[in-house]
Formats: sequence, structure tokens, C-alpha cells
Amino acid sequence: MFRKVLLSKSNLFMVFMLCFCIPFSLMFYQCLTDETNYNLKIDRGFVSSKAIYFSLIERAADEGVTTTGESLSEKNILQEAIRVLDNDPYLFVSQRKYIRAVCFQKDMEIPPIREGRFFSSEECWVDNKLAVIGRTNLDRTWMREDTGERMISLDYGDYEVIGVMGVGDVSTIDDLIFINIGSLETTDWQTGVFYLDTTNIRAKPLFQRFSDEISSVSTLSVREIDMPPTASDVVSGGVFFSGVLKYTIYVFLLVTFLCLLVFFILSSRGRMTICLLNGQSYRQSILRVSVPMLFAGLAGIVIAIISAVLMVRFSFFKLPHSMVIRSITVSSVIGVLTLMLFPLVLRMWIRSICLSENLR
Repeated sequence: MFRKVLLSKSNLFMVFMLCFCIPFSLMFYQCLTDETNYNLKIDRGFVSSKAIYFSLIERAADEGVTTTGESLSEKNILQEAIRVLDNDPYLFVSQRKYIRAVCFQKDMEIPPIREGRFFSSEECWVDNKLAVIGRTNLDRTWMREDTGERMISLDYGDYEVIGVMGVGDVSTIDDLIFINIGSLETTDWQTGVFYLDTTNIRAKPLFQRFSDEISSVSTLSVREIDMPPTASDVVSGGVFFSGVLKYTIYVFLLVTFLCLLVFFILSSRGRMTICLLNGQSYRQSILRVSVPMLFAGLAGIVIAIISAVLMVRFSFFKLPHSMVIRSITVSSVIGVLTLMLFPLVLRMWIRSICLSENLR
């Protein structure tokens, strides 16, 4: 009878389901959100919603311009100005129709590659003409006889194709061509539309630093451009991305956890009292009640992890595996921390048990 009271199957099942549902729900929702954001990013041409679009314009002579830099014909002003961003992840792009001259730093996401590779951050500023093309541009490529390299002819010269972009389905990036910005002449990148993207929460501070720097080293100034949203942004910009759904899910999970925590503490009163009346210490009583609960909770977390791994194995989410693994890791840690709250709260509550009243 004593053993049956200590190992209430209903309580263990409750803890098992809670520790399964919390990490699995968080992982599933985060992956679903990441997948939608990732698809929208691909639909925009691999541009996130945080990107800031702008143009470079010459300041008038009557503005009293004084610069510390050299003229555009003597120096790559852009490379000089963008060095102020080197401590942060960024993607800087000069965009002309379907061609995008890029430079990036640190752990920025690169477009999905089907064949070959994307150029490294060091290769962005070299003079070598390198290109990563969308798969629909393969018909425009040709093989160089002396080296056997795949080449493509653009307005800026003949470029070596080092990679082919694309996802499983038809997407916007199939038609794009990325080239390293160092392969362009100064007059080529100065005109057109630019955008600055980042993995940080906000791109505005980076944009402001770049704007101040390029104004100080050249006669150029930066003018921000309000880009109209794409059709996919308009369609998906309702409840899903308003923040309402996310916080509603989090609040419901929190309320469910608190209700089950209170139920567990109240239902453990009888077990704790029996342990104390049998001469066990507070520590022994807590361990006696908590250990089965901890095993049940860990089993729930393990099952949640296994379920998530199976979803990765069968490509349930069309995401890079690193993004899914990150969501699984974060959700599992939250599940473990949630589980640890049970014995912690139980330890705080056990001091309030009055044995004399329970004896009566």
C-alpha cells in the first residue's frame, strides 16, 4: 500500500505527458515558424524581412562636403566604409535586376546550394570573377577549354561558376545570379539598389553606422528606400506573424504547466506526510517522491527528442538540419528546466507540512 501511494501511476503519466508536450510543442512551433520565414526569405530572393534597402547618391557641392577619403577612381570607397560592420554578421548586396553583387561577414545564412559551393567572405573582395547561379541559368553556361571550368557571360565579363543554387521546388532564387562584389569596378556598384541584411534582431543600427561612415570617407550619402512588400508577405502577414499566436501558445503552455505543478504538489501531500511519519528526513522524503517523477519526465523528454529526430530524418520540415537541431536543443533544455522545477517547488512546500494536524 505504501509503495502504491508513492508511485501513483496517474501522477507519473501526467508528468510524462507534460515533459513530452512542452518541448515537442515548442520545437514543432519553432520549426513551423522557421520554415515559413525561410520560405518567405527564399521567395524574396533570399532577403529577410529585416533587410534595409537604400541607394547611394552624390552630395551637392554647395553642401560644404569635406571628406577624409580619396576619390572614387582611386579607391574602393565601399570596402573602406563597410569595415565598420566587421564585428557583426551582415550581408551587403548591390542589386541590379537578377544579378546581385554581395559581400558578407560572420555567420550569415547563404542560399541553399545544389551543386558546388558559395564563395567565402574572404572571396567577396577579390578581383577574381566568381558567380553562384540559380539552376535556370545553367543553359547560359559554357565550358572553358583550357581549364574545363564552367563559365557564364554577364554584362561585367566572363565569370567562373562555382556553385548552383536551388531548392527542391521552383523558387525565386532559381533565376538569380550572385557575384562577388570585388569583381566589379567602382562605377558598376555605385548605382542601383542596395540592401543590408543581418541575423541580428535589428538592422537599423548597422545601417546607421554604415551611412555615417560612407559619408565621412566619400562624397556619397545614403538614402533609405521603402520597398513594397511581396505578395507572400501580404498573404502571410496576418495572425501568424503578428505575435498574437506565438504569445498565445506560450501563455497556454505556461498556464498548463502551472496547473499541473499545483496539482502535483497537492497530490503529493499524502505521500510526503507518510514518508515523514515513517521517520524519513525532508531530503529522503523529497527524493522518494521526486525520483520516479524525474524518470517519468526524462522519459517524456527523450520521446519528444526521438520524435523530433524522426521528423528530421523523414524531412518533415523543409529546413536546413542545423536550424531544426537548434530548435530541438533549445526545446529540450526548456523541458529539463521545467522538470527541475517540480522537486524545487516540492522542497519549498514540504516545510509547510504540519505533522501534528496530519496525525489527528
